[in-house]
Amino acid sequence: MIVQTNTHLRQGIVGVTCFRQRERHYSYRLTWTVSHLPACLDALYLTRHNKLHSQENIIHKGFKYTRMSSEIMDRPGSNVVTKENLSDLPLSSAYETAMEALSSLITRQKRGDKTPVGGTYGKLDRMLMYIKILGLEEHIADLKIIHVAGTKGKGSTCTFCEAILRECGFRTGLFTSPHLIDVRERFRLDGLNISEDKFLLYFWDCWNQLKENISEDLPMPPLFQFLTVLAFKIFIAEKVDVAIIEVGLGGKNDSTNVIKKPVVCGITPLGMDHIEALGDTLGKIASHKAGIFKVHSSHANASTTRVFLSC
Repeated sequence: MIVQTNTHLRQGIVGVTCFRQRERHYSYRLTWTVSHLPACLDALYLTRHNKLHSQENIIHKGFKYTRMSSEIMDRPGSNVVTKENLSDLPLSSAYETAMEALSSLITRQKRGDKTPVGGTYGKLDRMLMYIKILGLEEHIADLKIIHVAGTKGKGSTCTFCEAILRECGFRTGLFTSPHLIDVRERFRLDGLNISEDKFLLYFWDCWNQLKENISEDLPMPPLFQFLTVLAFKIFIAEKVDVAIIEVGLGGKNDSTNVIKKPVVCGITPLGMDHIEALGDTLGKIASHKAGIFKVHSSHANASTTRVFLSC
């Protein structure tokens, strides 16, 4: 059984959304005891609490972190960060602190509601501005991307595509959602979750640059937008041959739809889902999904992106 929660970015095996200990009894007579853990902690916190207790004042006074240089990150081909690169990381760049920072981006928006994010720009305009702040604009244009939307099976389709391409010798990046236990499940390099060390390097680099450039008109991105920008950052820095990107919701207005020239677009089977945001007919839903299709213009000759349909 899967327990879905929108408040934890990293969960222990028994992490669910509740604030008191309780027992759940199931028909097969298994008693499951669950209790709330803060969003920035996991089950290991129980064994490390005493060790970290003396550090709480440092961590909770705010996020203190250093800016990671592009030289540190420019080491593709491995999912491990070397020791010398970690020597400059401050204590507050620990994984738990990154999870706490990510948790602060949760907007608790209900489907179909108007975005609670402030500022004067629309979602896709904000995404383009975040990408520009991080210096990713030109690099995304050069990235070979397979963009997949749909109602059913788009995550599986992305995973199959990645596995096939990896088996053919390509260096792959895969971005899917949601995650089950650890947010790093969303970012896969050559079939493996990105390592904690590399995740921290890319995470704090993105976080710091965005924090330095936010304003009343351009606030910090909400959770999914930040993770999408982070995915682009990771795949560009890791120099993947191809990135497979799963749409979050819909297509036309999705945060991933800042991809100008995908090499392939995919649409998996459609169904009546997310009707509050996408419409109450298959036609309306299909219109949103088809919003990821692009027409490339080159020397006045238009060529349409290749499209595959999964039945």
